[in-house]
Amino acid sequence: MAKKTKKEKAKVAAQKAELARIEAEKAKIQMVVDERERLLKDRVMLVDKGCQEDVLHEERCRQLQETAALLADIEDEFAAKLRSDLSKQEWEQFMRCDRLPDPASPSQMNTYLYVWRETDRLNNIDEATVKTTEVLKLLDALGDLIEVPPPNVTKKKVDLWIEMRDLVRAEQRAHLDAAAYRLLRRLETDLEAESLEVVRYFRACEHFRLCLWAQLMLPVASFKPDDDTRPAIQCEFPQLGVSLQLPKSLNDVPLAIRAMIVQYDHYSDRCPSYHCAPLPSSQGLDMLSAVEEECSMQASLREEISAELERRLAVVERLVKEVQARPAPGTESKDKPPPPPSPELDNYETGEPIKSPSQMMNFKDGERERELREELRVRLAPHEVNLREIAVLGGTLHLDLVMQPPQPRDMRTRLTITWRAPTRCSPCRTTSLTSRPRHPSPARCACRRRSRPS
Repeated sequence: MAKKTKKEKAKVAAQKAELARIEAEKAKIQMVVDERERLLKDRVMLVDKGCQEDVLHEERCRQLQETAALLADIEDEFAAKLRSDLSKQEWEQFMRCDRLPDPASPSQMNTYLYVWRETDRLNNIDEATVKTTEVLKLLDALGDLIEVPPPNVTKKKVDLWIEMRDLVRAEQRAHLDAAAYRLLRRLETDLEAESLEVVRYFRACEHFRLCLWAQLMLPVASFKPDDDTRPAIQCEFPQLGVSLQLPKSLNDVPLAIRAMIVQYDHYSDRCPSYHCAPLPSSQGLDMLSAVEEECSMQASLREEISAELERRLAVVERLVKEVQARPAPGTESKDKPPPPPSPELDNYETGEPIKSPSQMMNFKDGERERELREELRVRLAPHEVNLREIAVLGGTLHLDLVMQPPQPRDMRTRLTITWRAPTRCSPCRTTSLTSRPRHPSPARCACRRRSRPS
C-alpha cells in the first residue's frame, strides 16, 4: 500500500473538517427549528392552561362563597350555644351556693383572694389539702377561659384573667409552704421518728405527695477534730423515687429537706417557648381572599411568562429566516461561497424550559414557607427546654433544702416557749456554710467589751 503524501493528507483533513462543519451547521439549524416548534407549543399550552385556570377559579370562588356562608351560620350557632352554656353554668354555680367565686369575674376572684389571705394565716396541712382541691378547680376554670375565651371578650379582660391566675397560684403555693413550715416547727411531735436523730413525714392526696426529712440536733462535743470520719448525710424518699446525698460540710447544720411531687403544672405556661408565636398579618387571610390573591399572582406570572416566550420566539424567528435565506449545508457553490453565519446564530444556545405558572407558584410557596418557619422558629438558650416539643406529663418535683425553724422549748414549770417567726422556711445557703468565719476586728471586740454591763 502506497504511503500518502502530505498533499493527500491535507486534502483528507480538509474534507473531514468540511464534513464536520456541515454536520455542525445542520445540527444548529435543526436545533433552531426544534426550539421554534417547542416555543409555539408552549405558547398554545399557556393560553389553554390560562383559560382552564380561569374556569376553575370561577368554580372555586363559587364553592368557597357557599362554604363561607355555611361556616358563618355554624359559627353563629356555636356562639349562641356557647352563650347559652355559659348562662347555664353561671346559674348552676349560683344555685350550688358553695361560696366559690365566679372565675370569669375578676372582682369576685379579688374578694375571694383577699378573704383567703386574711382568714387562713395559720393553716395546717389538712386545711391546705382541702384548700388545694378547691383552688385547683378555680384554676382549671380560669385556664379554660384563657385558652378559649368566650365570644366578645376583650384582650384586656383576658390579661386580667392571666394576672388573677398567677396571683391565685402564688397564694396556693405560699399556703402549701406555710403548711410544711408549721410541720417543721414541731419536729418531735408532728413528724415520725425514724431513729434517734432522724424524723420523717409523708402525706399523699389526689394532687400532691409531700415528704419531709429532718435531722434532730443532739448535743455534740465542743471540740471537733480536724479529721472528721463521719459519713455524709444520705436521704431517700422511696415514695417519690428520689434519693440524695449532702456534702459533709452540712453534717452539723440544722437542716430540713422537703420533697414534693405535685400533679399539676403551674410553670410551663410561664415559659416563653410554651406559647405559639403570632402569625404575620399575611397569614391571616380567609380561604376566599387567599384564593383571590393566588389567582391574581398566577395572572401576573402568566403575563411574565408570555412576555418571555414572545421574546424568545422573536429571536428564534429571526434566526429561522436567516437559515432559510442561506443555502443548505453541503450545496454551496465553490465559486461563490456563502457569507459566514451571524454571531447570533453561531452562538445561539437553547435556554432552560420556561416553568408554568403553577410550578412558579409552588416554588414561591416553598420560599414563603421556609421564611415563615424561620420566623416562627423557637430560639432557646442552651439551658432552656422547648415546650412546643416536650410536654410535662408526670407532674412537677420540688426539692427544697431549708434551715430548721426554731423549735419550742419545754420549761420545767409546764410552760412551752415558742419563737414567733415568719410562716416560711429560709433556704439553706451552702456557700455561706462552707466558708470559714472571719475573725472580728479589734475595734469590734473593744466595742463588745465596753457594752458589757459592769
